[in-house]
Amino acid sequence: LEMQGAAAGQPPFFHEHPEPGELRLLALLALARGAEGILFFRDRSCRFGAEIYCRGLLDHDGAESAAYHEAARLGAELAEWGRHLPGTTVPVEAAVAAADFD
Repeated sequence: LEMQGAAAGQPPFFHEHPEPGELRLLALLALARGAEGILFFRDRSCRFGAEIYCRGLLDHDGAESAAYHEAARLGAELAEWGRHLPGTTVPVEAAVAAADFD
């Protein structure tokens, strides 16, 4: 699954920028629940096309954003203790499946 690293969407539906520390929190929550990796959607903001409103870790001009620095800090942390993650399991006792079919 992908994690949104910055504000995104199409008018009139936009997701706000994550709060400081929120990217790290969500990534660590995913890892704690069994994920073996993290993928941030868009490393760099699009300069044209359908996803122009999906901001990335790098801004449209390639400048490093606050989200970029947070992801870099997370990467450094994972480099230290990430070798312990592969192969870990999390027992799941319940699941919820839902769908919205109009």
